Amino acid sequence: MRTTWMLVVLAACSDYHLASKPDPVVVPTDTGIPLGDTSETTPTTPTTPTTPTTPTTPTASTGHTGIPWTCDDVTLPVFAFRGSPTFTQQADPTDGQGRVFWNPAADTTAFVPVTTPDTSTPPGRDRAYVATFDLTEIPLNLSLELQSDDGIWVWLNGTEVGHWGGDWRQEGCVNEHANCLVTTVVAPVDVTSLLVVGTNTIAARVSNAVENNFFEIIPRCIDRSR
Repeated sequence: MRTTWMLVVLAACSDYHLASKPDPVVVPTDTGIPLGDTSETTPTTPTTPTTPTTPTTPTASTGHTGIPWTCDDVTLPVFAFRGSPTFTQQADPTDGQGRVFWNPAADTTAFVPVTTPDTSTPPGRDRAYVATFDLTEIPLNLSLELQSDDGIWVWLNGTEVGHWGGDWRQEGCVNEHANCLVTTVVAPVDVTSLLVVGTNTIAARVSNAVENNFFEIIPRCIDRSR
């Protein structure tokens, strides 16, 4: 009887312990959402990386396009040439104070804007051209591509760059094949060393011996390391 009573008491205590044991406490873990905030953030769709734009190779614009051109990432305005009245003398025209037209200090207010290529000079006459452009820095390389019918003389900032083609009143075109009996192929002329920061003055003279006339100067960037 004693043994039986002790077993009953133990069984009763065991039942009481199981019945009164509290449920285990679940501690929330940090999911990245502040505690107490039951909202869920909608994951954002990853942005598709854009394909980088391939930089275009800088190209030189001809004077008649009206589009600025670049040379070694330096942007310059178009050569807006002005032309003199046509003339017949061999000497270079001068202003009223004796300064030749290619002198940056010369008064060229009598020159009028022209559209290049210019083909308006009558046979047996010459024409002078002037244009100015400003630079805030000097490009690594700037060359001039020349086209003329007939001979051409070029100056930059008062320094003669050179003479190509026919002499005064002589036939001889430069890089112009369409209407020329005699033409000379001239590579682009490097004028980088003559450039200055600030205002630059480019000048040219074209002598038209007979028939057709043609004038244009096109800026180019030439990689001479290749």
